[in-house]
Amino acid sequence: VWIDADGVSDEDRDTIEISDPVLAQRIAESLDIPLLTSMNGDIQFAFPVHVTDLSTLFELSAPDAGIENLDGLEYVSNLVTLHLPGNSIRDITMLDPGRNLNGAATGLELLRHLNLDHNPIRDIEALGELTHLQVLSLNGTAAFSQPGLFAEYFLTSPGDTLAPGPTDDPTLYFPD
Repeated sequence: VWIDADGVSDEDRDTIEISDPVLAQRIAESLDIPLLTSMNGDIQFAFPVHVTDLSTLFELSAPDAGIENLDGLEYVSNLVTLHLPGNSIRDITMLDPGRNLNGAATGLELLRHLNLDHNPIRDIEALGELTHLQVLSLNGTAAFSQPGLFAEYFLTSPGDTLAPGPTDDPTLYFPD
């Protein structure tokens, strides 16, 4: 284990915290990680969880679970399917692919299937960076989003950005 000048080990530097307790619980259940409940009722992982631990998660489903915050989900970088309809998610910027200060992959670059129906999402700009996305569902979010967001978006070829489609059909999808 390497320790830097500040006394922080490389393992501790890559320790992940999931701020939303419901999201942490769903991730822990998916990866068979035990949870602890503190005296004040906070839920936390029973042992340090690292980026490498989260890289084994490929699918996460938590419909109508009360999730409000996706902070920390950006480290589940191998996620292919994310199903979170009916929650209270407003900010999805952490889905945008990138790298942290240590060079670890962040964001959900490999995401192919995303369902965020009926969440009060304010801005979908981060979705434009998800170049592998094949299926997108945002039904019931347009009322919360920026003006001009309609219910149907198309991705015509890999690497394209979101382009608005006809508004007479409320279906959201990315055709192949």
